[in-house]
Amino acid sequence: MTEIAQEVARLREMTVPELVEKYTYVFGTTPNTRSHPWLWKRIARKVQGDRYGSPRKTRDPLVGTVLTRNWRGQQIRVTVLETGYEFNDVVYRSLSAIAREITGAHWNGRLFFGLVSRRKAK
Repeated sequence: MTEIAQEVARLREMTVPELVEKYTYVFGTTPNTRSHPWLWKRIARKVQGDRYGSPRKTRDPLVGTVLTRNWRGQQIRVTVLETGYEFNDVVYRSLSAIAREITGAHWNGRLFFGLVSRRKAK
């Protein structure tokens, strides 16, 4: 069993008060819940992310991909980065933030850039 697997197994066996203490140590704040499954999973995800880095979601476009879209006569170009998305020399955390910047309205960013159909965006 790998070291991280052993640590996750220990988290699953902890009591809720022990998990709350561990959560507070790992995140620097107390959790809003006392749900045993939520706490150990959240801590495990954070520990893994800290140790191995937090990889992008598999549904995200590959780093370096350039997304394009025409919007009201303007050619929109967004570059996918390791840490977010670059639009007009500004790095945004999400495609939705860029879509909101462009349109002034809330959009599902993946839908706005044509990465999903309207039916799959929900």
